[in-house]
Amino acid sequence: MIIHQEHNSLGNHNYNAFFYDNCEWFYHFHKNYELVYVLDGEVELTLNGSQILLKKDDFALIFPNEFHSYHTPDNSYVWIGVFSADFVGEFAKLMATKRAKTPVFVCEPQIKEFLQNYLITEQTPDTFILKSALYAACREFLEKVPLYDAEKEKSFIYDIISYMEQNFQKEISLMTIAEDFGYEYHYLSRQFHNHFHMNFKQFLNIYRADYARDQLLHTDASITDIAHNSGFQTVRTFNRVFLEQTGMTPSEFKRKK
Repeated sequence: MIIHQEHNSLGNHNYNAFFYDNCEWFYHFHKNYELVYVLDGEVELTLNGSQILLKKDDFALIFPNEFHSYHTPDNSYVWIGVFSADFVGEFAKLMATKRAKTPVFVCEPQIKEFLQNYLITEQTPDTFILKSALYAACREFLEKVPLYDAEKEKSFIYDIISYMEQNFQKEISLMTIAEDFGYEYHYLSRQFHNHFHMNFKQFLNIYRADYARDQLLHTDASITDIAHNSGFQTVRTFNRVFLEQTGMTPSEFKRKK
């Protein structure tokens, strides 16, 4: 299962952070940055299909729209902070066409102490300290992590995601995107799978199910109307996809909301 974390994809000034015992997360993506710090133990990070073992005192910085998951093989205690790009605007501009070969780094002792005192705590810091701490972590990332130019790669990802956000309610296919962007179909199919590690229909259904979930939570529309408004051709298909994405049917979800 692959999850689009919509709550970590909303606008500016979006920040949340939590401590996790024995961290486990399904494969997911969102539009915000994600900073990871391992306080104890080890956790396996799967990033865009590659596995990376994070050990005690390791940091990792996940970029927007990168697919990732976490698994604890034995035990772990991990802090994860998710933040929108506006908190580190200059860094985000610098990284617009860059990607890390591996996102893992170790902070200098004085920087780690500063982050532990002001960022990696139970309390959410005020805006100025938060920005200072996040910039400090980003500086360590730049100092320690090799980068490569990924302008074409990122352009492809952002083009596809932008297209999906604008058109998921319509009857679209990978052929539609190939025609609209001028790609050869088989080339696009290979690139899509290489970047997103799923087929087009699975990716499309993530957006449709997310939209339907929001409609079920915040409107009184019928399940039939929500199914069609979300881009599903039949209620039966909607029920099947929603169950796969959330573990419950739309009717069950609506009753529990």
